[in-house]
Amino acid sequence: MVKKIVYSDYLEYLKKRAGPDNRRIRRASTVSLVIPAKKGMFLDDIIEIADILLVDKDDVVRKGCGWMMHAINYLLTDHGSHRTSSCVYQSNL
Repeated sequence: MVKKIVYSDYLEYLKKRAGPDNRRIRRASTVSLVIPAKKGMFLDDIIEIADILLVDKDDVVRKGCGWMMHAINYLLTDHGSHRTSSCVYQSNL
């Protein structure tokens, strides 16, 4: 039987993985959260991970952060139209 992945179980693990020396692991910690970001899940945790990795020296890691933040922007700004009036999460940003 296949176990269903529950992202909330892995958030602390992903936060710890945002710091190691392996760039592939750092990038994976961002890219793995793109789908939950699109669904509006774990936004505080996703932004916390982005805060750690947006200043990363590796461009591939920063690109993964960009995908993650783009997913949040798309969700919060009426599907990417950059209208903050429809932002449901604006008070916490």
